[in-house]
Amino acid sequence: MSGTVEKGVMWITQLLLKLATWFCNFLIVVLALVAPAILLALIPGFIEDLPREANTPYLIMLGFAGVMMTMCLVVLFRMFIMNLRAIVDTVDEGSPFVMENAYRLRRMGWISIFAYPLLAVLASIGWGFSTLYKDEFDFELSADFTGIITILLLFILARVFEQGVTMREELEGTV
Repeated sequence: MSGTVEKGVMWITQLLLKLATWFCNFLIVVLALVAPAILLALIPGFIEDLPREANTPYLIMLGFAGVMMTMCLVVLFRMFIMNLRAIVDTVDEGSPFVMENAYRLRRMGWISIFAYPLLAVLASIGWGFSTLYKDEFDFELSADFTGIITILLLFILARVFEQGVTMREELEGTV
């Protein structure tokens, strides 16, 4: 019974990770199409529906920077998901304690380290827009330390996997 449940959980996990990858691909394409449209807004009179104060080069460039940072975050998230998918695949195959998984966990930690400041800058851009447009734009900013804990956990798990692989190799060498 538990083997069937475990297979079901692995299947659902793999499906969700594939869907997350496809969603990231979709977002990258959408953001790549939105970025030039925002730059076209720099042309005077291109977007006449914007309020006069919103149609300034500073705000348009800020919006463009926000879109580009969002695209970078989505790319980093896709890289994170691809590493996680590879780890889940080795778990499904029955051999998760391989050195490549330690490298993948370490890469996931570095990806998270690069994403963390991008998220902070993107949040500050959102906060800036919310202060300019209090009536039309609602934004909430909060501090959360789970990201830092996750980063530390990824590096610790990478080290655990390295030691697990080393111990297994030593055990196989003595038998």
